[in-house]
Amino acid sequence: MRKLMRLGVSVVAAAATLGLLAPAASADEAVSISAAEEAASRAFMTEFGVPADTQDELLASLKEGDLGLANDPDAGPVSVETEVRDGSTFEISRYFDGSIEVTEREIPTAAEPGVITPYAVTGCSVSGGSGYSNYTGCKIHYRTHVFSYGFYANFTLVQGYYNDQITRAYSQFQEYAVGHTRDSWSLRVLKATETSSGPAHAELAIQYTIYPGIGQVAKGVRLKVGSNTYWQENS
Repeated sequence: MRKLMRLGVSVVAAAATLGLLAPAASADEAVSISAAEEAASRAFMTEFGVPADTQDELLASLKEGDLGLANDPDAGPVSVETEVRDGSTFEISRYFDGSIEVTEREIPTAAEPGVITPYAVTGCSVSGGSGYSNYTGCKIHYRTHVFSYGFYANFTLVQGYYNDQITRAYSQFQEYAVGHTRDSWSLRVLKATETSSGPAHAELAIQYTIYPGIGQVAKGVRLKVGSNTYWQENS
């Protein structure tokens, strides 16, 4: 990602020299971060135990255009831990520079027999019968110190092969995008039913701009349902 951004700076700088473009912000100019964005980022990092001095370093780097290793698709975490609280399971990936990536999976509660769960977001619930389980209103949530976004989904796990389904993906949300402008986002069920070639999956895809006129950042989160289970993938 940082390679892409440096390339974008070089291309724009060269074009400006040739008189093809108006001068754009250079890579060493500060990215604009509002007080509310910084507060949201720090609250997230504090919640998951990132020390205050590391928070300062990560935000200072972000102002220079460095999104941190947690937002680099080519970087791997140095540790991964799981925490269960407040009705959710959190998977926390920690990176060498101190940045973290957190995925949240709600723990479903059993719905009362005969009760129809509305499509409104009321928490993840599960109901079912012989050989199947219906999950309703389950949150798919991705967070780093730069981004926080996700969506809700309904899906069904059916015993046997290639029967699991995603019936609805809805109510996408963004809690913050520090120093970024969201250009577009799209939430779709790309594959409704599991097949022999792979699981069912839904995706929230987002395009962000960090520097005016210099490149974009593509981010996303996916729900995959198959083999009688479900999981989350991020990009």
